[in-house]
Amino acid sequence: QKQTHGVDLFYPWSYPPVFFLVTAPLAALPYLPAYLLWQGASLLAALAVFRAILPQRTALLFALGFPAVLVCFGHGQTGFLTAALLGGGVLMLQLNEVLAGVLFGLLIYKPQFGILLPFVLAAGGYWRAFVAASATVLATIGLSIAIWGWPPWQAFFDSLPLTEKIVFEAGDTGFEKFQSIFAWVRLWNGPLALAYALQGVVTAFALIACIRIWRSEAAHRLKGAALLTGALLSSPYMLDYDLIAFGLAIALLASYAMEHGFRPWEKTVLAAAWFSPAIDRTVQAWTFIPLGFLMLAAVFLLIVRRVEAVPSRAVPAGAGG
Repeated sequence: QKQTHGVDLFYPWSYPPVFFLVTAPLAALPYLPAYLLWQGASLLAALAVFRAILPQRTALLFALGFPAVLVCFGHGQTGFLTAALLGGGVLMLQLNEVLAGVLFGLLIYKPQFGILLPFVLAAGGYWRAFVAASATVLATIGLSIAIWGWPPWQAFFDSLPLTEKIVFEAGDTGFEKFQSIFAWVRLWNGPLALAYALQGVVTAFALIACIRIWRSEAAHRLKGAALLTGALLSSPYMLDYDLIAFGLAIALLASYAMEHGFRPWEKTVLAAAWFSPAIDRTVQAWTFIPLGFLMLAAVFLLIVRRVEAVPSRAVPAGAGG
């Protein structure tokens, strides 16, 4: 690190070893080609999902103009891949449940965004996707062990207390980058117990709301928007470059509203949410107000409002178009 960049800083590696399946091939390349390949390929995957949601010719221009794209590029992060897998899984549920489950299972490299998935799949009756996701998780873990053995996994588990205490709870990463209610409390120097308690309330609300929505007869686009937004809300460890998935949730809700009409204030909220990643970090650093979290919560409530009148009962898998 000193030889390459002239600095000697501590950067934790908090991904489970399954992510070596992505990073090991990239590590064989020089830095710049590896960066361009990684960000370019994952961006194209996310854009393909966005185009499937909004097939209009100008839609890709709006997608590329989403401020979180530049945030993710600036960090060389996983936001594009996470969004592609989550959004792609949602869309694929109506076409091929097994493939959808595989896409969801590949999210094992960021398990904090999969908290809602098993509950939502069960609520919607997508049992083949549930089984496929579980099998994919086990297969990727098994493959990583077969290639690299157990020591990387032991090192991963040994590193979790450090990640929890230093990176997460103490905020060495910078609480202005986190977009969760947990970070909001810690940004104001609130006690850990309160931060965890409020995060638990938000996660529970997102879980219960998503289960009700996925059991209802709501349109599939609304269900998908709820899952994508709820997945981000339910994790205390969610940074601004993860908001790429939020862009797909906004696209799903906007696509539905363009066909069925916008309700009062929806356009305003969606526009504010779309542009907010450009200033989320700055606003949070200067005012200690987590704009990103508030936008996530506002859009999630819009979705809940949309489906309030839908009966909350079990429906056949794939229903609700």
